[in-house]
Amino acid sequence: MTTVYWQFKDQGTKDLGLLFYEPELLLPEIVKIRNSAYIKCPAFLDYFKNTYLIRSPIDIKINYENGYLSISPQNQKFFDNYFKHRGHQISESDPFLMSMHLYYLFIADKDCIVEVLPASFHNISSKIRLIPATFNINKWFRPISFAFEFINESEPLIIKRGDPLYYVKFRTPDDKKINMKEKNFDESTLNAVHACVNLKNALPNRPLNFLYKLTERIKIKL
Repeated sequence: MTTVYWQFKDQGTKDLGLLFYEPELLLPEIVKIRNSAYIKCPAFLDYFKNTYLIRSPIDIKINYENGYLSISPQNQKFFDNYFKHRGHQISESDPFLMSMHLYYLFIADKDCIVEVLPASFHNISSKIRLIPATFNINKWFRPISFAFEFINESEPLIIKRGDPLYYVKFRTPDDKKINMKEKNFDESTLNAVHACVNLKNALPNRPLNFLYKLTERIKIKL
């Protein structure tokens, strides 16, 4: 069995640690809100196996107007710590792009692919377009980023504490159920995470296999 260790990684003012939600198995949540025949379909159940729900730890209202991004009721310091304006990374014809730095860090003890998926069974998916991502959390160590486009920039995005933000799906070579376990990562592990983030910034847009090769020495130490 593959064990996936996780930790809420507060990159900001360290004031969200008591607010975060544990990753929550998605299938039981879908059963609560749906009574359709397809939720018993083997193909449906197999697709969402080892898939977890990530919820928002805060209430927040996000506005984007005339090139400016603002939030409420939080202050400027909170904005600076937890939000990233990514307008410089898009073309004029693209929807506005931003990130919320509500980081979850996942590291596996064996090869394990994480996929970041839209919360397709929840209302937020009709308001934003999540930027999906996938990588091997046994070879590449970095927090999950909640990056998305505004579908309708003229309307504010209102998120309540507990609202689903996105799903994370874990795929293993043996295709068996994973063991999800919370862990306070030690300093050497967090240093490896910082090294991966710095490497990505120094050598942007490199293939994952190239990055995996560079992190082999870190993996051996861990």
